[in-house]
Amino acid sequence: MFRSNHDSPNNTRVGGTFGGNFTLRGFNNDGLALFSTTPSIVGGQTYALFLKRVGETASVVFAKGDGVPGGTTEVFNTTNQATLNEDGDVAFLASLQGGSIPYGWFFLESGDTVLDAIALESKPTPVGGAFGLAMELAACRMNGNGQVAFWAEILGPNDSGLFLWTPGAGTQAVVTTMDTLPAKANTIVRTFTPDASDDRMYFVAWKAGGRITAFARPLPPAKEQFIRLVGEGDAAPGIGGRIWGLSTYTPANDNEEALFSSLVFNADRYPATLIFTHHPSFGLRKVAAAGDAAPGAAGGSFNPVSITPRSGHEASTAAAGSPSTGTPMRRAPNLESSSPQPPVLRWPSRAGAMLRQ
Repeated sequence: MFRSNHDSPNNTRVGGTFGGNFTLRGFNNDGLALFSTTPSIVGGQTYALFLKRVGETASVVFAKGDGVPGGTTEVFNTTNQATLNEDGDVAFLASLQGGSIPYGWFFLESGDTVLDAIALESKPTPVGGAFGLAMELAACRMNGNGQVAFWAEILGPNDSGLFLWTPGAGTQAVVTTMDTLPAKANTIVRTFTPDASDDRMYFVAWKAGGRITAFARPLPPAKEQFIRLVGEGDAAPGIGGRIWGLSTYTPANDNEEALFSSLVFNADRYPATLIFTHHPSFGLRKVAAAGDAAPGAAGGSFNPVSITPRSGHEASTAAAGSPSTGTPMRRAPNLESSSPQPPVLRWPSRAGAMLRQ
């Protein structure tokens, strides 16, 4: 269908050759493929999202630098989420640059060349507040009528919701975290991924539609019952704001230090993702947050979307994250904090480092 560094996009907005780094985004029963790549052009590379059938010329959905519908000075950058339906309609989430709107969902009807804006970050939602799209990585769903369902944060009320966009009719809310539960709903949800140290068990629980809370329970022969560690709505350590989207797995070490990751609303940065620990003697302590400087000579800052908890049973806890600038990373580095000392970041290993012989 296409070949790296050979075929041409054959479009004056892009030019050059397809380059490499193909990512297949969708494929339908009509033989239509949706893919992104980094075309090679004079002076370097660019980025674009394409549609193509075998034997036909590729068409550009958007190219880096194209103007954004519904924006002001914004232009398209890249996309991590895109989908294709059987009619050939395309929906995608794109990062933007050159203005005050950093993200947006967009739609291209089959056979058309003009994009529609589905939702733009910081623009009003139909239930109040503003759309927050930076941390919503779940792919949207699109049906044969071109209707697009997507998740978004609701900035202001600090909630989230599922929204439905219909061509020609706009966006409406399907359900949000502000909605009342239906009658006779099961109100208690418990995690099935507990962890344990030498003398404690750790788990999370919450009411359906309610806030996630982490607990510890001393193992026999101790008599103490459940101990609350942290819950959504608590103050976030180190960056201000309130904890939300608390991780439902709680790895812990034998020093009774449990590790968590979460989103943070109303922090000193957006998007805000946080890794932190709880220790019985010291409470909550930040390990790392999105935007923090990465340790080491390579520099860079931590990207919010790839921080994933890990843990061991010695004196340290560990987690993973990806620098967003500085030396390019192909894999996630590690973060460590040692108890009872304040958390300190260091690199046990880092992609691109030399292997010991």
